[in-house]
Amino acid sequence: MDTSPSPANEALVERIASAPLPTARVLRQRQNVPAQLIRFVRINLRMLRVVAAKHY
Repeated sequence: MDTSPSPANEALVERIASAPLPTARVLRQRQNVPAQLIRFVRINLRMLRVVAAKHY
């Protein structure tokens, strides 16, 4: 069986390797549970408003 990577896989690996890494600030924001809870509630209220508007 041929185990050499295909050209498409090589391109994908190169794109992933060149992707920007998150900053320390972004990582802290992603790990902040109270901030995640606030964002979760905000997005759910937004969705609820959209769904409620379509039912009237």
